Amino acid sequence: MGVSFRYDIHLRDVPGARFFADFHRKQNVPATFFLFWDYSPIERRHFRDYRALRRRISAPIEVGLHDSPIDAFLIKAEFDGNRHAYGKWTDSSDALQWLAELTSNPTKLVSLNEAVLEDFLTRVDQTRSHFGDFALVAPHGSELWQNLRKKLPSLDASLATMAQSLRARFWFTAERLAAAGLELCIHPSDQWREISDEGGKISRMAEALRQQTGAKQSAIQLLLHPYTWTGGKRDAELSDLLRPLSLGQTA
Repeated sequence: MGVSFRYDIHLRDVPGARFFADFHRKQNVPATFFLFWDYSPIERRHFRDYRALRRRISAPIEVGLHDSPIDAFLIKAEFDGNRHAYGKWTDSSDALQWLAELTSNPTKLVSLNEAVLEDFLTRVDQTRSHFGDFALVAPHGSELWQNLRKKLPSLDASLATMAQSLRARFWFTAERLAAAGLELCIHPSDQWREISDEGGKISRMAEALRQQTGAKQSAIQLLLHPYTWTGGKRDAELSDLLRPLSLGQTA
């Protein structure tokens, strides 16, 4: 039996992550902070905040990279860094047409994956340069996938398969991880169960943990978003319980 702590650190999670970093160090509880620092210009404008957080991370905490290579590449290469415009495109008929072209044109798909891999390798190198060596990557949910998922029932099976392959958790093949010098993409598997706050559903997470007690399970991964626990979006009934962890007290 074992428990691992995974923290996905988006920009809004950085203030709360300070609290959790201090907690894990004081309690000597291992954790991995997956930094979502280089996804788009929005995150890069707050590079200093991520660097300041890194200075609070030391054993038994380690860093990893939180990433969605397809999304990050398209935002930069096709939308000139405009994340808002990219988000609108992912929910449009143009995105479906693009998906159909990838499905019918293997050469275009190969070219895309090669360009995305080159971009990802650069991001990994830069992450190591700024935040130190790391071996793990955690897949981001993907704006493209979130919008395509709503349309899966109406999509041709080949388009649905293509959409699935572009999700970060499936795009991170063993060969691509090896090319980046990474050991593992962290996502649920037969070896462990993931229990997540799902960006706000703390009471559901607590119930899942209660159900897990006594179950025959080799390991549990707890996926946490600090913003949820330190004053951000969460179950309304937990506001009073978590008020001591307000952002003002963790800065």
